[in-house]
Amino acid sequence: MIKVSIIIPVYNVEKYLSKCIGSVVEQTFKNIEILIINDGSTDGSSKIIEYYQNKDSRVLVVNKKNEGVSKARNQGIKMAKGKYIMFVDSDDWIEKDCVETFLEIIEEKKADIVFSQALFRVTKEDIKIDNLFGKNEKTDRVIEKSIEDYVDNIFTKINGTSVCNKIFLSSILKGKGILFKNINEVFSEDGFFNLEYSMLCSKIFCFYKAKYYYLDREGSYTNKERLWEEVIEVSLCSIDKIIHKIPDDKKFVLGYYKHFIYINIENHIRKMTKYKDINEFVNNRFITEIIKYIRFDRLTFYQKIRYLLLKYRFSLGLYGISKIQSIVNNRVEVF
Repeated sequence: MIKVSIIIPVYNVEKYLSKCIGSVVEQTFKNIEILIINDGSTDGSSKIIEYYQNKDSRVLVVNKKNEGVSKARNQGIKMAKGKYIMFVDSDDWIEKDCVETFLEIIEEKKADIVFSQALFRVTKEDIKIDNLFGKNEKTDRVIEKSIEDYVDNIFTKINGTSVCNKIFLSSILKGKGILFKNINEVFSEDGFFNLEYSMLCSKIFCFYKAKYYYLDREGSYTNKERLWEEVIEVSLCSIDKIIHKIPDDKKFVLGYYKHFIYINIENHIRKMTKYKDINEFVNNRFITEIIKYIRFDRLTFYQKIRYLLLKYRFSLGLYGISKIQSIVNNRVEVF
């Protein structure tokens, strides 16, 4: 039986794809299948995929029309034969012992999910480690986390919602029919996926070892922006669709998800320079619903200032901050 299925959705990433697939093919743990879902690529990605398919029998390929990362990943989940499932984005790569490390921990601890609290963030300038739990937590030992601790960390920390630094049980994903929602159904496909999965877990473990290289680049799925009105409305509607399925003792999870929504739309506030736009944002009917669930202790100092101004609908104060921000160093982020 195949132990681990690794799903790689691909769309027009010829510049990065060889490094990605190569890192998976070269894993120290060999009992894997590599499911590459070619989501209608029009560049040289298809040739690279074909090369690896001919080179390694573990590489299985599906060529389909472009429908987005969610449907590509879902295709992979449906095909997967492994006991466990992992995801790698096609412009990222992993350490040689990544699969081996995750597998050893999830089997030793008999967990429903294992995730790394650290990953390598790759930019044009350098490669640095992002610690999702804060700079002071750097223990290598496995830490048992409750459901609340888990959702707290994935929804309040950088890159916490990514599915790419985790290993999942195929039996839960397939048995409960958990799939990625389309981008027009939820704000964050990864976030909502984690939300549904976490509510079915009884054992969750995390560890501090960076095994995943996340390429922070313009044009990637995670860097695409959407209108803030759409973000809020779509997100709340998606919650309404599943709230009846959530046990009463796990409804607290939704609060963390709403905090996650706020942190992302808060980025839009910082970019607004017109009083009319800011005032419209402040008085949006969905904002009142979102800010009820903000984890104030998880905000930075300047996020707290913006939050309080938003909570008390002080549009002029937010406008003042925006004007100062736009003047200083050609809109360099200072708040």
